[in-house]
Amino acid sequence: MPERFARFYVGAWLLACVVALVLAAQRQREFRLLTRAYARSLLVPWKLATFATACVGMVLVAPISGDPTWDAVDGGGMSLLCYLTAPWALGVLTRAIARLEKPRPVELYGAVCAWMFTASWFYDGWIWYRDGHYPSSWAANILASSFLYALGGTLWSLEDGERWPTLGFLHPDWPRPSAASRRVAWAALGIIVAVLLMLSPFLAMAWQTLFGR
Repeated sequence: MPERFARFYVGAWLLACVVALVLAAQRQREFRLLTRAYARSLLVPWKLATFATACVGMVLVAPISGDPTWDAVDGGGMSLLCYLTAPWALGVLTRAIARLEKPRPVELYGAVCAWMFTASWFYDGWIWYRDGHYPSSWAANILASSFLYALGGTLWSLEDGERWPTLGFLHPDWPRPSAASRRVAWAALGIIVAVLLMLSPFLAMAWQTLFGR
């Protein structure tokens, strides 16, 4: 990305994020991200355990993954932001698209900004600060990281249903805490396998770095 365009792009997304933060501060009641119910929905043992495992794995693998733009800062930071915001952002967008509720424009805007900041802008800004130039992988990273973000939001939204696992944000009383079950565990395992498959080239490089000759 040319330097002039990079500066314009960074200025635009910084402004978008500042506006989102101001709106969240002024209109907290419209942001379910900031409610106690949402916090309780994340403070469930199995969700905390899977997040901790994923975050530690990202931080440890990043420096030996073969990707020069992936390090402990963006690996750990994006993991934390994903855990904190992905279930909410995915829920808000899904409920609006599926017309499960009357759209909340302010919260929708915040959800889009949270998604983009986690999946792209945090990574872009850190690499630009660290290396002195905007990462050439910025566009490709949006798609790949957005897919991982959606998988994270799905994983940490799982809860038990009457016959099959379901997603908490599909219910009228979302957000709410949920207990684990065997059915939820199997669904979570499927999502974790999908994430590992996406990251398999980097995991293979890390394995070769550690144990290869």
